[in-house]
Amino acid sequence: MPDPIRQSFFAYRSHPWPEVAGALSIIAERASELKALESAAINEIVAHVLALRDLFSSADTNNVFSGIFEREAIRSLDPGMLAAFLAAPTDEGIQTDLIFQLNMVCAASGRLPRLSATPSYAESELQDVLQGADYYNDMVFLHSLHDYAEGHKAKDVAEILYGTLAAKPLDLITETFSWDGALIYALILQIIWAGFKELPEDKQATLLTSYFYSGIVAGVPVRAWLQDTIIFAIANDKADAVSDFIGRAVTNNNNEVVPLNAKLSAVKGLHQILADYIAKLSTEKVATLAEEMFLASVYPATAGVEHLVNWLREVFSIILHLRQKDILS
Repeated sequence: MPDPIRQSFFAYRSHPWPEVAGALSIIAERASELKALESAAINEIVAHVLALRDLFSSADTNNVFSGIFEREAIRSLDPGMLAAFLAAPTDEGIQTDLIFQLNMVCAASGRLPRLSATPSYAESELQDVLQGADYYNDMVFLHSLHDYAEGHKAKDVAEILYGTLAAKPLDLITETFSWDGALIYALILQIIWAGFKELPEDKQATLLTSYFYSGIVAGVPVRAWLQDTIIFAIANDKADAVSDFIGRAVTNNNNEVVPLNAKLSAVKGLHQILADYIAKLSTEKVATLAEEMFLASVYPATAGVEHLVNWLREVFSIILHLRQKDILS
């Protein structure tokens, strides 16, 4: 394992999908050329990239449920490292670091052959490994998370994984992560949010007040899981009550903070941003115009903070449609 470099969670999640997928596509296209260098490490890298090829070359980024878990695992790859490998494929330091990342991403994508016959952690084992069991293994854990997502078992393990979260969220402004720590944290949030509608109301409230914005940052299709929950409530004639519960929890009680610049040197509470945004909505006839005008006031210069703008835009859009009672449209 390479020496871990620690960064903010936001830094790991800021890479645009086209940048990562594009670099992987170039490696795949140059596979024969790279293999001709006759290096076992290069061959391993190429094999991993080719194993992931169908996931990054034909990913349906418009379908929030199709391959979302694998896509967000792949997005975690460092595009700078991929570019460095293409520039200097025989550099042993780059090879070591890239093999480490690709091994973990392949495990999280169900594309690591040596784990194909390895059973996922059963629910009883999952409880134990989260409490520090000696047989815990990062690769098997990622393999298990993928199996839970692939087999639609999130509802069975979401509450167990919820136990890894604190009622008061991590301070993502000051907390730093290793690359693999950020990957695991993001994918745990994917599974917990996928089981949102099955969680008890108090745990749903915690996700809405402490892991709403960070879920969006992690690539969780939060809007889709909330829609799924509201649809689920229609059968019991509770859709409006559930929608109101979600809206109140986020707008009134959220305790997350939002970075106002790429350096994370200025922040503001999400609840205060939403209060100001809702006030702005009341002064504009066109809600989408109010949204963009308010985003421009939060981020006056968008260069280098496009990811921050997009995350907050998604927050605003969810809240707007909850208020307009048309989030299912």
